[in-house]
Amino acid sequence: MEYRLVAVKGKSTKGGAWLLGEEGLLVGRDPTCDVVLDDPAVSRRHCRLKAAPDGRVSLEDLGSRNPALVNGLPIHEGLLEAGDQIVLGNYEFLLASGREARRVDFSRSHAAPTVSWDRGDMVALDVDTTKPATHNRPRTLKDLALLHEITCDVSAAASAEELLRILYARIEDRFRPVCFWAALVNEDTPELECLSGVSSPQPPPLPLLHKALQERKALLEPVRRCTDGKKELLFSMACPVLLASRSLAVLALQSDLSHGVYDEEDLRFLVLLAQSLAPALYALKSIEQLRRDNELLRGSAAEPLRILGNSRAIRHVRALVAQAAKSALNVLVLGETGTGKELAARSIHILSPRRTRPLVVVNCAAIPRDLFESEVFGHVKGAFTGAVEPSEGLLAQASGGTLFLDEVGDLSLENQARLLRAVDTGTFRQVGAKQESRVDIRVVAATNMDIAAAVREGSFRKDLYHRLNGFEIQIPPLRERPSDIPILAQHFFDLGRNRAKRPLRGMTPESLAYLASRSWPGNVRELRNVVERGIASTTRDVLMPQNLIESRSDSSPEPTGEELTLESVQLRHIAEILRQCGGNVPQAARILQISRSSLYAKIAEYGLQV
Repeated sequence: MEYRLVAVKGKSTKGGAWLLGEEGLLVGRDPTCDVVLDDPAVSRRHCRLKAAPDGRVSLEDLGSRNPALVNGLPIHEGLLEAGDQIVLGNYEFLLASGREARRVDFSRSHAAPTVSWDRGDMVALDVDTTKPATHNRPRTLKDLALLHEITCDVSAAASAEELLRILYARIEDRFRPVCFWAALVNEDTPELECLSGVSSPQPPPLPLLHKALQERKALLEPVRRCTDGKKELLFSMACPVLLASRSLAVLALQSDLSHGVYDEEDLRFLVLLAQSLAPALYALKSIEQLRRDNELLRGSAAEPLRILGNSRAIRHVRALVAQAAKSALNVLVLGETGTGKELAARSIHILSPRRTRPLVVVNCAAIPRDLFESEVFGHVKGAFTGAVEPSEGLLAQASGGTLFLDEVGDLSLENQARLLRAVDTGTFRQVGAKQESRVDIRVVAATNMDIAAAVREGSFRKDLYHRLNGFEIQIPPLRERPSDIPILAQHFFDLGRNRAKRPLRGMTPESLAYLASRSWPGNVRELRNVVERGIASTTRDVLMPQNLIESRSDSSPEPTGEELTLESVQLRHIAEILRQCGGNVPQAARILQISRSSLYAKIAEYGLQV
């Protein structure tokens, strides 16, 4: 039986055919070979094809460094049949039977119909994760090696975002894309989370990405567009990353005629990449979700994310927090130091649709001015002296979630300008990077300064103020809501009692009355510190006023013009609670944590009017 080696791909050989004679065919890079291939991946004397006694063809490797791929699998020695595909370096051949050509299965290389660029015909490949990808093996040894290298590299990734950025760095030479997009699928919302730190000067082609995910297909789409009166042809590929029935992410690349034309082979290799990445990406996303759930549970176990208090002012704050959480607007939280601005920010995040994504806290006052850009926006390797490793930055870490800018009023005007662009456009540039990155965040900012006055004085940018102040929440100081002091004090006592190594029964009414009489310039934070130090200092099973007085850094009471006695403190506190409750004795008794009969006795004792 006659056999021919038919070239279907490769420089200067495509369309050629060589007849296997009695001596067979010697294939290699050496000019003396029967089939000469100009490719450094091919050895000088690579392999020999000869007719076998059983009527088939034998392939014998001649000690090549890179084995031949037969139907996508590396082989050193074996028997071939008509229709088998042979790949050596960047060259592709089919083994054809001269007498029975109809038995040759050319569908392995050219099964798809001709695609018209002018009509914008789309090529689609099924991404079936339930079947082995035997029909979709790498067609060249170079692609096989690249697939192996990428698999090794991504195994060291610590996050899903890092995995996809590693992928881009590895495939840049293979595809030479003008744009590369990677988007994670959020199972809680239909929105795609386009990653920051990935090269994409243009916005992602969202219709193509959604179509690839919905149809579970890899798509290649030629698109004509006109830019500045000049017509150009673009080639866009999109491929979903699937694991069984789960959609994890979607990858997309775009090229033009100057960078190279994408074809079905490129699309097939992109499918291979997506299938190889899926298990690692799923594992990393699961680990990240477990980490966030663990942090949330730890925070909830340590201290409930509740803004405590029954005063009218704090009820208004809780209502504003709930409203802000439902909206997508940025939030500005104002209030004195220690009033609980960070607690409000965390509550907004927990109540918002972004609660499953990260909450990243940035203390603007603690970051040196010259390091702010690198810390927040990140940097590439070698961007400056000491940048031995790349850093994604706090902004990228908050992608899909909430960025809390604490003490935002302490930022310099230069850093305010940098921050404004990221907040306004959702784009930023890492230090040393050549291209911009995109990020999807919701910003909650807080400051204890009079931000409106800072805007008038010119120390805070007016445009940044308006971008942050989509929703304003003012946290009142503790001295303006004294009825909340006993509730907060009891809450902090319960937390401290759980950590104490001895039994504690509670706080005496006199202790609560003393705490309610203070003005608390340090607000809730100072109150908490006083209660915790009181627990540490007491030797009894109850907390007495003297424990609280001794534990204050400034133990002397505020000047009042009269001697402060325990009776006067108790009288003042009961009168204030009754005023807050509008004379409602049962409600006041619940706040004071005493019985109604005891409160009526105190009212009669002090001669109070109800």
